[in-house]
Amino acid sequence: MSELRSAVSIVSCVLGLVAGCGGAGAEQSRLGGGQANENGDGHGTQGSTTATGPSNAASSRGAPPEEVALRPLPPIDASSVQRSTVASWDVSQLFPFQQWPVVVGRRRGLLVSAGAQPWGGSVIWSGGLDTSTDRTEYRFYAEGSSAYAVYFHSPDGRGFNPMGSWRLLDERGATHTMPIAMFLHDTANDWGLHRRAHLVEIDALTPESRANALHFVIRGARVLDGTTEFPLVVEDTLRQLRARFDDEVGGQAGAIDASLAARRSRVPAGYERRAPDGPTVVAFPTWQDDGGALEVVFFARYQEAHLGPERTRMRPCPPCPCDPVAGCAPCALCVPEEETFRDQVNAGYELAVRYRVDREGGLTRETVYALRWL
Repeated sequence: MSELRSAVSIVSCVLGLVAGCGGAGAEQSRLGGGQANENGDGHGTQGSTTATGPSNAASSRGAPPEEVALRPLPPIDASSVQRSTVASWDVSQLFPFQQWPVVVGRRRGLLVSAGAQPWGGSVIWSGGLDTSTDRTEYRFYAEGSSAYAVYFHSPDGRGFNPMGSWRLLDERGATHTMPIAMFLHDTANDWGLHRRAHLVEIDALTPESRANALHFVIRGARVLDGTTEFPLVVEDTLRQLRARFDDEVGGQAGAIDASLAARRSRVPAGYERRAPDGPTVVAFPTWQDDGGALEVVFFARYQEAHLGPERTRMRPCPPCPCDPVAGCAPCALCVPEEETFRDQVNAGYELAVRYRVDREGGLTRETVYALRWL
């Protein structure tokens, strides 16, 4: 079986010495600072560096390097971690499906980059697994919601997928109109957003139509992680939990190899095997504000296909339409066509772990969703 363990370098940062380590620089970020816009709202305006047009290569100002040192999690005391196992489960227990409560006013939650990240992929609106590099903008998660496609106030059009003036409502029902865009982790901003994942307090506006709570607009933000109140650093935690999850999957290697070998032995001779290099791994995080805790589900899916030789068959004609009153209409002339197909046999597995980490960055709970076979 392919090597499942990600190589994650854990190097200590000096607390508060480097902004990239989520220390003092993050603590100085503000919510709603800066100049007032045309509506008289006091909120942060963007810096002078700009990027226009729907480019995923957004402008950056002092962006951190691709690989940054990690602040290690506190030592894990196995006796203090609540560990449990769920033997029978399905994916619906792991990820909420299109659950988007309206977000408006002051809220705490996570801003996490979408798509392929150092800790894995993400879960898209349909429930599919996203490991692409095409869309890596921030998404917002809070209180077990689905991922929000969040926009930011962008007076000069910087960011990804900029839009013109949106009509928005604040928590008092007042109307605001402003240009918006999605932000990437390296989009220049005055709020201290610079990592691929942050715990934040936001000031949110909701679309006037309220037709779809999937979207809302952030007009101010304050970075919370890496501060005295919330010492954990979300990006570092996600990276290190991924390493712990890889250890969990690796610990099941014997059972996985034996099961896959048994399934492969039942595939008819002459079938072509098509298999990925390893499992697809995604992370689904959320912030539980009442308990002051980060929760994240890591999910692995591996599936290989065995395709039989090409065969041909006649594609049948569609049935004739019938009406209870008029009866069956004459069928249009249909000539059955020949089509080519291949029989397919699949083999694979799924495994997941749900972790809970307190505001100090300490692991307090992990729930293992046992191996299930595909």
